[in-house]
Amino acid sequence: MRISPYTIILAVTLTSCIEFTSGSCSEGQSCTTSDGNAGTCLSGRCLVMLNIDVRDNLTFTITVKYPEASLQKPGDGSLFIRGNGLGLNWIKGKQLQKTSQDTWQIQIDYRSSIDGFQCMECQDKAFLDNGKLQYRVLVDDFDDMLGANFAVSLPLAKSSSYFNSKPEIVVYPWFYSTSSSSDHIIVESPQIGGNRSVSIIFPPSFKENTYKTYAVLFVPDLISGYSEIKPYVFEGLMLEHSVTEEFVVIGFSDYNSRRTTLLTTPVGSEMYCASGTYSNRCNNCYPNTTIEYTPAWFQVLKDKCGYRYYTGGKLDDTIDFLLDTVYPRVQNLSISRLSTQRDNIGFMGYSHGGLAACHAAWTRPKRVGFAACMSSSFWWPFNNVTWTTCDFNFINRTVKVT
Repeated sequence: MRISPYTIILAVTLTSCIEFTSGSCSEGQSCTTSDGNAGTCLSGRCLVMLNIDVRDNLTFTITVKYPEASLQKPGDGSLFIRGNGLGLNWIKGKQLQKTSQDTWQIQIDYRSSIDGFQCMECQDKAFLDNGKLQYRVLVDDFDDMLGANFAVSLPLAKSSSYFNSKPEIVVYPWFYSTSSSSDHIIVESPQIGGNRSVSIIFPPSFKENTYKTYAVLFVPDLISGYSEIKPYVFEGLMLEHSVTEEFVVIGFSDYNSRRTTLLTTPVGSEMYCASGTYSNRCNNCYPNTTIEYTPAWFQVLKDKCGYRYYTGGKLDDTIDFLLDTVYPRVQNLSISRLSTQRDNIGFMGYSHGGLAACHAAWTRPKRVGFAACMSSSFWWPFNNVTWTTCDFNFINRTVKVT
């Protein structure tokens, strides 16, 4: 956030909470509330100072959504919950109450103090570790859910008795599916032209828990068919190692031999071998002691072994294609199960794909919430005068100007 000299920042410190009751009283004088508590009259109301050191009767609800027909014992299986505190433990679960079709709930009652958070009615008054309730859902208190723990970070707003509507945490577990699934679609692109092949990887729970919606990760350079060859790359993150929530992967690599053109901006130049390829040092035009992508290497390409080729400039069109054309198509294919929230839409890429990921997040902050930019081509483009130095356009222009 940029702060100008004219920006005014107001800091308000709340030292206590108040409860009020109606009734006539004398301004600034002692008064008695309708329930007999002593207070002070302010603005015609008798207000009572509350003890902020301890707050009792705090409540939130955990709601579990899961299609009962997907249970291996439909109509017979019950759902249980285990956790690390506030009345839950990891040894024996509490049964969830079935409140409607495919819906189970439990109410968590707790107290807050300067020392932390505790269960209200439990014999075990241990404080919750780090203010975070972690929990898992089990079928018949035996079959554990798959994936990472669910978690609730305390404190929660509106959890006290002064609010009629209490916080509700809705979760979507899955228990049986361990493999992702994939699809490939052809999408006509008004932004970059032609029909383009797009790869989609659906996470393990996609077909099992049909109530669940998913974050979306766009991955430039994800080769069609990669999910069938090495599905464990994504499954390992979501299932085996449980280091991330599940997400839908949308991959694009159908560049029609124009990868640099579609993944960079602005228009720039690259160096190509006049004969041969980099792998054979431009048909042995330069010695094997010349290290690639160093000033000496660029110089020898410029002087005798290579030529300059202008390309790039279509990255924004590619990003618009993925967000405005591909995303709605996959949303329709998944029956509206892709998240529409900005924080759940991101890009990931390597090299030119890394540049594309960071460019998407930086230039479209209202639509793209995160990016993984690995070994990104921030150097792009080569300088048009020297040929041997780089302009770093993303750093020097995109980031600094926008």
